[in-house]
Amino acid sequence: MESQEHVVRIRRIIAAPAASGTFAGRVVSAVLAIAIIVLALVLIVPLIVIGLIAAVALFVIGTAKAMFARAKADNGMLDGRRNVRVIRRD
Repeated sequence: MESQEHVVRIRRIIAAPAASGTFAGRVVSAVLAIAIIVLALVLIVPLIVIGLIAAVALFVIGTAKAMFARAKADNGMLDGRRNVRVIRRD
């Protein structure tokens, strides 16, 4: 029976400062929360920027490839058969 009372006392000792909500405790909690948010932003924002740069680069490369593919297709600008009549026999 005595060991259970001892456990209850330890729980009260541990939980009392957190439950009291003192001004110092609130300040420490706020500082820790702000530090975690700042750390998350410092880590996440560069990843988002790098991702956006990569997405834009891939879009530009894909668009350029598509433009050259269309230019080299039949009757495209780089077809090499301008002013030549092409008869297709299917």
